[in-house]
Amino acid sequence: MQQFSPVSSAKECLYLSHNAPQIAADATRQQTMWDNMAQLLSGRSEERTVYLSLEFAEDGHSYLQKLAGCDEVGRGPLAGPLVTAAVILPLGTYIPGLRDSKQLSHEERLAMIPWIKAAAAAYAITEIGLDELNSPEANINSLSLRGMTRSLQALNLEPTYAMIDGRNRLPEWPGPQQALIKGDDRCPAIAAASVLAKVHRDLIMIEAGKRWPQYGFTENKGYGTAQHLRALKEYGPCPWHRIHYRPISALLNPQP
Repeated sequence: MQQFSPVSSAKECLYLSHNAPQIAADATRQQTMWDNMAQLLSGRSEERTVYLSLEFAEDGHSYLQKLAGCDEVGRGPLAGPLVTAAVILPLGTYIPGLRDSKQLSHEERLAMIPWIKAAAAAYAITEIGLDELNSPEANINSLSLRGMTRSLQALNLEPTYAMIDGRNRLPEWPGPQQALIKGDDRCPAIAAASVLAKVHRDLIMIEAGKRWPQYGFTENKGYGTAQHLRALKEYGPCPWHRIHYRPISALLNPQP
């Protein structure tokens, strides 16, 4: 695996070191520790990236050695899949420029992909397709959490801890975890997952744009731009659209 320099600038990271002489390996103690850390982080939003470190427990293993970051892309678009990703980055990994994918250009994200894949101990990408998004019981919040759970399950290493971007923990993930608001700009593993998911979904939508060029998927990636909305009114929805999202549902079920 390619070696990367550890973070050294206080302006680039928040370094948290827990030096308790004995940290129990049970999930309850771990969860309490991370709850306390989350409270500490909540007042430090000016820090761009969170760099997490923990002294080794008595058994010689740190439960941060396989910390996975999880994120999703594609909750809001009118078309295309929802994509989630999970990434385990070795502690101390520093990838220059890594941050929330929304703050990077398409070219910057593409250039970062080989760095992330080379540095990661494990990574996985999951698609929530139109069959699930268009099911009668579809709920985008639940599907986002389910997708991130599937990404964690697909890792070829079992994570010892999961950091989830956003406010909600994963109800179907049994292991220790912590939700982190704006985590994609504060935790390197979450940021890496954000970039992987964003690039994966963008490439899918570019291909969809070749099949249905009238909707401008190559440019808008399925989001409700003015051009996209005009095309919907002119051509109606295609099989790639989310039928429960307005204005698509209004087109399919016009009110008298």
